[in-house]
Amino acid sequence: MPGIVTAGLVPRFKVSPKANKQLRDFFKDRAWDTVGQPPSPATATTAAATMMARPARRPPLSTPTLYVGRPPQIVYGSLDVGSELVWVPCSSCTNTACDQQAKQEGFYLTSSSESFVEQNCRGINCLNFLPNDPRSCDGIGYCAYVYTYGGANGKKTSGTLSMDEFTFGSTKINVSFGCGFPDQVDFRGQPGVIGLNRGRFSLVTQLQLGRFSYYFAPEDRAGDSVRLFRFAEDAVPQTSRPSYTRFLTTGAAASRYPLLYIVGLAGVRVGGKSLSFSGGSDGDGSIDAFLSTSVPVTYLERTAYGLLKQELTNTVGFAIGSSVLGLDMCYTDGKVFPDMALVFAGGAVMQLQPRNYLYRDASTGLECLTILPSPDAGGLSLLGSLIQTGTHMIYDIEGSRLGFESFDQPSNRASSASAAASPQIPTAAAIACSVWCVVASMFL
Repeated sequence: MPGIVTAGLVPRFKVSPKANKQLRDFFKDRAWDTVGQPPSPATATTAAATMMARPARRPPLSTPTLYVGRPPQIVYGSLDVGSELVWVPCSSCTNTACDQQAKQEGFYLTSSSESFVEQNCRGINCLNFLPNDPRSCDGIGYCAYVYTYGGANGKKTSGTLSMDEFTFGSTKINVSFGCGFPDQVDFRGQPGVIGLNRGRFSLVTQLQLGRFSYYFAPEDRAGDSVRLFRFAEDAVPQTSRPSYTRFLTTGAAASRYPLLYIVGLAGVRVGGKSLSFSGGSDGDGSIDAFLSTSVPVTYLERTAYGLLKQELTNTVGFAIGSSVLGLDMCYTDGKVFPDMALVFAGGAVMQLQPRNYLYRDASTGLECLTILPSPDAGGLSLLGSLIQTGTHMIYDIEGSRLGFESFDQPSNRASSASAAASPQIPTAAAIACSVWCVVASMFL
């Protein structure tokens, strides 16, 4: 039996079962529409039949490219700063027809790489990856695993822990990664995942990266020349006006979730009014928030969310909940929204655009806030991918700080009318939703 390993201890953001399904379906459906990937057909009986049955798959917009093997093969993975494992869908095809279809599908062909090695279940890497696995090696001896996102009831990917040569520019390095089975259910038809948290097997740790950065371009700037993912010496500010806030590495939140990237959120600006938050574990007048690229929406600690909701009620008017969308604050078209900004511990300010916190649904005519309350007062907050869209996010691990800079031109935005020209779901959501569809149970 394969060993079971989880993506790590992460906060669970539970909402009602009804809202859970609505949010999941809402973002999942629109992710496919935006990405341009059709849902996969029913399960085929064999791996080869499964690959032959699926239509050719395009990678999600701006999904990072990985070059794996010798000679290098192009595979794709979605960034996930909340999980550890780097894995790609693999195929061991040996006949020409299967091989060609697998390439179109984006599979990594293990038989085509001279440097591919499946790791032994008695090897040190396997023992570190599955430290609590009491099983003895099977007859083959490979390090088989089932990697679970979200605990026992979460989504799963299965495969074998492997090693191969990854190419980054002129640098080549052997990386331990998951070679995902082609017939798995939860991740069928999707790219792999690039785990970037602080864990032993993340790409950050294996490459000993001092920093990395990413940029999710909004759809009106989808042709930006700015690269999505940078690391090491390339992960530097691209403007003269970056802002920084420190990562929280001590305190209750960091102790409980040591693999996550946690920052202090001091408050939010709504129009000309500053709302201050408190109750975080650092004792500096902020709340604890961890960063996510796999969940589109943002969750604020319940008390902090209450302050925001009250101020929006005062300035915009009473909201209606959407039973269709599962979002808490919705308005009919034509409401005037104030400017908003996040204020981090230390004073750094992230100015938000309407696309970062509003979603306009054409089918219902509603415009909804994509910020929700966390389950418990005093709990962790989550900064989702929508709120990061259009911002270059720089993880300075050596300096223990988060940097960010906007590539938007300054503008005077008087209302949400400008959001009408914005896409319904920005590219960041599409990228994140390629993982959201299968990782969302970590949080909902």
